[in-house]
Amino acid sequence: MVGWFYINDGVAAPLRMLERDEKSGIVTLEIASRFVPNRTMLRGRTIVEYRDWSERRIVRCLGAERVGNALMIEAVDVGPANLPSDGDDALGLAEDWLAVNGRAYCQITGLSVDENPQGHCLFHVGLTDWRDLRIGEDAPLASAGITLQASQDNDGSITPLLHSARETSMTRIPPQVEVIRLRERIRLAINPIATDWGDDNTLVVARVNAAVPLRRAAEGEAIGVH
Repeated sequence: MVGWFYINDGVAAPLRMLERDEKSGIVTLEIASRFVPNRTMLRGRTIVEYRDWSERRIVRCLGAERVGNALMIEAVDVGPANLPSDGDDALGLAEDWLAVNGRAYCQITGLSVDENPQGHCLFHVGLTDWRDLRIGEDAPLASAGITLQASQDNDGSITPLLHSARETSMTRIPPQVEVIRLRERIRLAINPIATDWGDDNTLVVARVNAAVPLRRAAEGEAIGVH
């Protein structure tokens, strides 16, 4: 045993193994399959307590496969587990925005961020906002995601990969997608890779490519927020 695996803040299983691909940032976990009889349980808030980490970390499960009596889980590390899950803290609501090609489109909630290089983040977007960003030939994020040729469908998917809505996306310039953190005065360059639908919002999992300070003088003009 190398640690513990939590689902919705409760201990779910001892952790048998953890490996991290430094190139992709993907974390592979192994637990006994008997502890998670239904893979849909992995859509909850999942946390890892690993012996080599100094803190518990939130992970988002992308897929899972049963191998003998083991359950092999593919996930991404999205930040320390001591962050509030609903995006609130003592200072009030966070001021986080999703921007595409320099324009802010909507506020996001529940942002969790892995501060490490090659890291990931997750956040929630309103259903209507996400629909407008994704659907339609001229939608800002219609070409975002992974091309079908470069991905494989997995029956064990927990958080389905985000596929490009345009077959010709290989020939187009990909959109510049950012999370703008007004209170922290930082902008994160991201690449959305997977989504999961809820009752009133969409959960988005993204790769964090860079984090740069938000320039004070250009803030309002750059993202259209005052």
